[in-house]
Amino acid sequence: MQYCESTRLVLRQLQEKDLDDFLTYRSNPHVMKYQGFEVFNSTEALAFIREQMSRTNCPDEIWTQMGISLKTESKLIGDCAIRISPNGTAEFGITVSPAYQSKGFAKEALLTLLAYAKSTRSIRSAIGIVDERNRASIQLLTSLAFHLDKICHRVPFKGSTCTEFHYRLTL
Repeated sequence: MQYCESTRLVLRQLQEKDLDDFLTYRSNPHVMKYQGFEVFNSTEALAFIREQMSRTNCPDEIWTQMGISLKTESKLIGDCAIRISPNGTAEFGITVSPAYQSKGFAKEALLTLLAYAKSTRSIRSAIGIVDERNRASIQLLTSLAFHLDKICHRVPFKGSTCTEFHYRLTL
């Protein structure tokens, strides 16, 4: 994925200049609580950004991360990722910096990401996997007409177990 935009946002490749903004949320334990990855330090964050920069396209079955940037300021406020399976299902994830949460940015970014994937990769459905305790993400998915597709109990997660809700949207 090279670039796409919505009314307020640009979804684009992460860049080294994003490091400070990226660390603002990726080093925050509260933000990372329900993420499948741990808090980043600056060395890990820079390596991650450089790895993403080395990708020139969005290959199937590999997580591809994009920055979520404010259109007016070119400020990174989060990132989102997508992985497309051979059957046309897109799995996605999204992280938004605390200062920009509860302002509709996650919803706008997700709608933009899914529209882009549908138009360029012909995806047929999208799936979001959410820890049952992550009420904000559940609310986001249900507001976009995702339906609860599956419940997985006792999933290993960060040293303990959780229950995962799998939400699906047919496109």
